[in-house]
Amino acid sequence: MYRPRAGNPHKVVMSLGGMYEYDNTIFDDAVIPDGMDKTQLITTILAECGENETRCSNPFVLKKMIENFFFTREYKYSKLWESTQLDYDPLENYNLTIEVSRGTQGQDKTKRTVESESTTEGSNENQRSAFDSVSYQPNEKDTGSSTVKGGVSENETFDTTRNEAEQRHEFGDNSARSSMDNIRQQRAIVDFNIYQVIALEFEDQITIPVYDRMYTNIFEGGC
Repeated sequence: MYRPRAGNPHKVVMSLGGMYEYDNTIFDDAVIPDGMDKTQLITTILAECGENETRCSNPFVLKKMIENFFFTREYKYSKLWESTQLDYDPLENYNLTIEVSRGTQGQDKTKRTVESESTTEGSNENQRSAFDSVSYQPNEKDTGSSTVKGGVSENETFDTTRNEAEQRHEFGDNSARSSMDNIRQQRAIVDFNIYQVIALEFEDQITIPVYDRMYTNIFEGGC
């Protein structure tokens, strides 16, 4: 837990691992992204810098420093964590769904008129001679004609409203990159370890890295 400070054997310091052994609640108030394993994160931090001297030897103050470290980086670490959870095709660099809607509205009207006319002419003659006539004379003769007119008018209305929707899915790689370029970038993504990224940043902010001890004594007095 305690050991002499490098370059100053008369100064005893406490390592991060020693502080955690003394008080294992120092990480309790650290807020990390949903889905991350807090135990795994603490283990990674202790593995990276557990032997380093803490910037403050007071456990209560150290706990607050750790809380503040994660609070001020909550957005950053959340976005980094989300980027490791994305599902994508490494050989594609765009994936679009395009929707197009077209519509017309109106009416077509049609009027149709049909007219007709028919005429009928005829006569009716009674063939009995008149009693006072020597030659034949019709007794009665009726002559007449009739005309019938008619018409039909029709109006038709057609609704010409039309709505059309089109959906198009486009995806692929529209860049000049080769498949090998994509594979190399994919390997870099796979190598990204958010637990280690946080641990290394934690080392710089909360502890005094080993490789800095021989160059500075500004933290010799503690806090």
